[in-house]
Amino acid sequence: MQSYSMLVNVLARLERFQEVIDVAKNGLRVAYDRSSIAYLFYRVAFAYWVLGDRETAMACYRLVPRDEHITPMADEELSQLLAEMGRSERPTLREAAARAEQMGVPVPPSPAAASQVADATVLLTDNGFHYLASRCVYHMWRITARDELSAVHRSLLP
Repeated sequence: MQSYSMLVNVLARLERFQEVIDVAKNGLRVAYDRSSIAYLFYRVAFAYWVLGDRETAMACYRLVPRDEHITPMADEELSQLLAEMGRSERPTLREAAARAEQMGVPVPPSPAAASQVADATVLLTDNGFHYLASRCVYHMWRITARDELSAVHRSLLP
């Protein structure tokens, strides 16, 4: 994910916002940790805003996960965008996800990424790397909020 973030930063500084969108979309297809997801949604939202697609920008800002380091900045920019649009209410998460998917912006975790993390978890567990396996499960639990993943995460810890 670090390479996606670095490339998005460089492209944003060069004001190549369509390319920011393309790279962020690719990153979101494979993202599974909340901080990476938050950062990519934040960056893609701003790029859409600059390019004039306010509805998609609003949706992407709304999809920035709560309680991440970028969340306050995303919330502030979303408020500015809503004011610019003459709106006072944020879209629901369902509305935001529907708009993002309509525009080809993946909403993590993708089935492929979730499957890959599950496969990695099994391989790590089978080979005795329980702590690393627990980290994979932990990140998926934080994204999906599925209670069973919390139990699996805890069961892998010593």
